[in-house]
Amino acid sequence: PARLGGLGLMNPTASANEQRAASQQISAPLVDRLITQDHRLDGCHSVQQSIKRRIQHSKRMKQKEDAANLQRHLPLPLQRSMELSQEKGASTWLTALPIDEHGFALHKAAFRDCLSLRYDWPLQ
Repeated sequence: PARLGGLGLMNPTASANEQRAASQQISAPLVDRLITQDHRLDGCHSVQQSIKRRIQHSKRMKQKEDAANLQRHLPLPLQRSMELSQEKGASTWLTALPIDEHGFALHKAAFRDCLSLRYDWPLQ
């Protein structure tokens, strides 16, 4: 994710199995109700919300662990760049909607320049 120094681009094939398992866990209370032909849904929503919170927490922990592991293997200058890009507010430009009327749209060259500055790459 961008808040951990990345670009926020996920590989769907790498996370497909985890996403499927999460979907099955979240929908399990409803599936149980369907199987038993129970028409009452009271309590189902709160159970699903707690499952979602647990899944989100474990996903964030795994992302932090993966980012820390990656950072240990980077060269020292890039490690420093990653630390700076993880500071609060450092990735807001990257996750903002590109609304031209508010000045949030970057053209291709400006986007490349911003990435170069973010990761300490030479400017082209």
